[in-house]
Amino acid sequence: MGRLKWNRFASSDEAYHIARYVYRGRQRSREPHSHAYAEVFWFESGRGWHEVNGARSQNAMGDLIFIRPDDTHALWTQGNQQFS
Repeated sequence: MGRLKWNRFASSDEAYHIARYVYRGRQRSREPHSHAYAEVFWFESGRGWHEVNGARSQNAMGDLIFIRPDDTHALWTQGNQQFS
């Protein structure tokens, strides 16, 4: 399990970082990982799976997810599903 740190992708003067990802057919975000910071993301379109602290859920367009520092999570699709 990896741990993402803020300074690996954002500069010290940034208060937030926005990124947009599209996951397609059997694509996994990465192995389960944690953060040294809080994360907020939403499902803009499609549906996919999310696992946080061992609990799995299927999420779809409009779902808003909050991840606390030290939560462990991962995202992935199944079959030909896609989400962004």
